[in-house]
Amino acid sequence: MAHIPVLLEEVKNVLSVAPGDFVIDGTVDGGGHAEALLPLVGPKGKILGLDLDEQILSETRKRLGGKNVILRHGNYADLKEILSAEKLGKADALLLDLGFSSEQLISGRGFSFAEEARDEPLLMTFNKDDVPVKEILRRTREDALADIIYKFGEERYSRRIARAI
Repeated sequence: MAHIPVLLEEVKNVLSVAPGDFVIDGTVDGGGHAEALLPLVGPKGKILGLDLDEQILSETRKRLGGKNVILRHGNYADLKEILSAEKLGKADALLLDLGFSSEQLISGRGFSFAEEARDEPLLMTFNKDDVPVKEILRRTREDALADIIYKFGEERYSRRIARAI
């Protein structure tokens, strides 16, 4: 299922992509932005799409792979290494559409516990082979868990939450 990007026209206007450009979509997901940018870069341009979610990337690859689109399983934080490995130079535009897609939240993959009161484990990982959050919580000391909640969740009640967990 292709992700339907919000504010697509605004993104296209801000990026000002031209024929022959090299564009990086650091959070390619279902490829909605990449698919819309592909006609703008034209046959001489290139799009590099990265995503942590191998399952969604596999579907995106079926739709967009081979059309001057390079899709890689990876994190945009590792962009320098990925560009080097792919022998790619400086990009003309970079897009990061941060957050989860609705497909990830409602797909029964353990990203959310709020959707329709699902009775499923809370995995909170893009890779099904990763350690589920349940195991991480079981293995992590209370003080370390509180630090994680504070740092990444910016939650001022992190100590109370960690204690309750």
